[in-house]
Amino acid sequence: MQVGAVVVPLPAVLPYVAGQRLHIPALASASRHPLLPGVPTFAESGLGAAQAEGWHGLFAVPELEQAAASRLQHALKHALQSADAHSALAGLGYVAAWGDGAALRHELREEARRIAQAVAAQPSVSSGGLTE
Repeated sequence: MQVGAVVVPLPAVLPYVAGQRLHIPALASASRHPLLPGVPTFAESGLGAAQAEGWHGLFAVPELEQAAASRLQHALKHALQSADAHSALAGLGYVAAWGDGAALRHELREEARRIAQAVAAQPSVSSGGLTE
C-alpha cells in the first residue's frame, strides 16, 4: 500500500520506519530530527517551510489552589528534566523541552493566531449548504 502524504506525530510512525515499512521523504519541522538525521525538512526538500509541531500540557481547573498547582508544577518539572525522562522520551521520538503555564498559554495563543491568519488568507469555499 502507498500513501501519498500524511502528517502525524513522529513517535506514532517510528516503529514503521524502524521496520522499513514506511519511508519518510521529509519532515514538517524547523530542523532535522535527532533520530532521523538523514531525513531532510520540508524546506530543505524545496517543499516550503511547512512546520507541524505539537506540545503536551497538563491542564487544571481554575479552582485548583495556587499552592497545589505550584507543587504539581515543581514535581513535573523535576521528573521531566531527569536524565531518565529525557532518555525515555528521546527513545519514543520526542524532543523534550520544559515550559511553564505561561509559556504554554503563549504557544497556544500564537498557534491560534497563525491558524486564524491562514484561514483568513484562504479563498472563499462553498460549504455545500452547511452552516457554522
